[in-house]
Amino acid sequence: MIGYVELYFRIVGKSETYYAKFDGEFGKPLGWFRLQSIKRSMKKVYEKFDRIDSVEFCSREEWKENRCGDEISCSWGDSS
Repeated sequence: MIGYVELYFRIVGKSETYYAKFDGEFGKPLGWFRLQSIKRSMKKVYEKFDRIDSVEFCSREEWKENRCGDEISCSWGDSS
């Protein structure tokens, strides 16, 4: 493990705007391709609920101010 990261997203859908957080450990440096992959994964998850127009990074403050408290939980792998 190299480090731990928290990323915050604004996901603009056809019917509403969603806010999401990604957190986890990483073993390789996070480059442009890995960050785009995480954004694509967020889009794929939220497309099950709405037609998604864009997925953008946002600040922690914006995420805290706008999240509704009933977040979707998705796991990429098992840490055990």
